[in-house]
Amino acid sequence: TEYVEKLKRDIFKVDRSLLETERLIAKSRNAPYLPDLQFRLAELYVEKSRYVYFLQVEQRGGDNKGAIISPETKLLKQKAVQLYNRLLREFPDFHDADKVTFYLAHEMRELGQFDDMLKTLGELITKYPKSPLRLEADQIIGDYYFDKADNAEAEKHYQAILTFPVSP
Repeated sequence: TEYVEKLKRDIFKVDRSLLETERLIAKSRNAPYLPDLQFRLAELYVEKSRYVYFLQVEQRGGDNKGAIISPETKLLKQKAVQLYNRLLREFPDFHDADKVTFYLAHEMRELGQFDDMLKTLGELITKYPKSPLRLEADQIIGDYYFDKADNAEAEKHYQAILTFPVSP
């Protein structure tokens, strides 16, 4: 019950942050930091989706080990995806566009939109070849194809990683 109460407090805090961020966005229509606020708003929706999911898992209780279908979590993730897409469309020169693209692909993956995820990660690799997230994008794509038993495509992405200097 202590963990459930903590999750409820965390959801409350994120809700307050969401409201405050939306208020700041409304007041900052032409501000140079508007893309940063929109990026933060999307991150808050993702954060809330995780708390809601974990709360539902905890409240489910018992020995139910099957997957949980959470419409609220899905809706929150879809809001984040919409915000990430909007941010990339409206601010193509945003300084963290590579992060936005990577996080967008991550949420697509969690929503089961694998074709969109692959396309988005491919765009990250092409548009931001010097991004520190590029190698991780290649690894995710390689892992996806490896899981699908498409070893030739997986190897292509793994080899792309090996062409770079050693990294974490």
